[in-house]
Amino acid sequence: MNNLEMNNKREALKAQITANSFQPLIQIWTTRLSTAIFRVSKVNMPPEFLQVLFTALILGLSIGLTFVFNMAPDNGLVILGVISVTYILILQITFEYFIRRILNLIRYSMLDSITSPDDFGILEDFLTNTFSPRRQIIAGVAFTVIAHGLFLAVNIDLVSIVGWPLLITHIFFNFFHGILVYYFFCYLTGFLGSLRGFQFELFESNPSASEIVRKIDATLNIGLYMMIFFGTILSVWMTFAIKYSFPTFSVILTLVFLWLSCVLLFVFNKSTISVIIRKGKWQSLNKIQTQISNLLAKDVVDTQTLEQANKLLEYHDRVLATPDTIFNWRSIFDLANSFLIPGIGYLISEYNNISSVFKNLGGLF
Repeated sequence: MNNLEMNNKREALKAQITANSFQPLIQIWTTRLSTAIFRVSKVNMPPEFLQVLFTALILGLSIGLTFVFNMAPDNGLVILGVISVTYILILQITFEYFIRRILNLIRYSMLDSITSPDDFGILEDFLTNTFSPRRQIIAGVAFTVIAHGLFLAVNIDLVSIVGWPLLITHIFFNFFHGILVYYFFCYLTGFLGSLRGFQFELFESNPSASEIVRKIDATLNIGLYMMIFFGTILSVWMTFAIKYSFPTFSVILTLVFLWLSCVLLFVFNKSTISVIIRKGKWQSLNKIQTQISNLLAKDVVDTQTLEQANKLLEYHDRVLATPDTIFNWRSIFDLANSFLIPGIGYLISEYNNISSVFKNLGGLF
């Protein structure tokens, strides 16, 4: 493939991203609804506002039915349900923001730095498959059926404890939660996996200092911080859920899965950046080694040639000594410190709830 064909493929993929060809399912639906409302009433409602409005209407109807039929024995349980649905809504909107960040990274940085023609096809296939409406629907249905099936299998009394309006509301919103889980696995296995194989144009003297590497790392870090933030919120929610007869084993399993996912995301992010840097470094090193070999391949090597070879060898060693990663322990300590004080405060305030979780967990074995 010549440069003209590569540029055409690059610009075609940029045009697809600019035209919003790759969108989350909820965004597709709310965008269409927003367009329909504008055509009828000439009122412009952003998709995010429609998501909030739609959630508020369903929650209001669900809570109203719950109190009308007196289905919730504890008002705290209703509040817990509202917090849970609100959590999914905020998670959905935040994920949409992160997806836009990734698409902007691809559109404005990655596509201009990719040097292999095959990578454009791989990237386009990944985006097309990930944002396939059919795959998103299957993932959402599978998640909400399996999740609520497990909860009910462990404790069938949850139907009477929660009440059918709140239960149906949770089943509906966990459909979208399942799509978010699907995005997460696509991100881990598809996006990060593809990044490891892509060929980028990097700064030859120090690949770790390349602009594209820094931009990719910054975007990946946003995803990690989001995961930790929502993981903290969900952990707090789960400790309260124990008080309302939620299955202890299911709660513990959820928390283990959640924080294991955070650890895996951190490891995958940093190892992906390291792979990109090492590939760029060895491209530079191989080029220098070839130049040195060509200089010394002559039958008679004069002093000037030896000096050139020595300078190249010194340059080779400098490139070899550059970092293989941009991992910074200070950034990890700063992140840990930001959660330290709130975490200690939460542990102190919820000591009884947390200790009961571990007591119940011990009873399982």
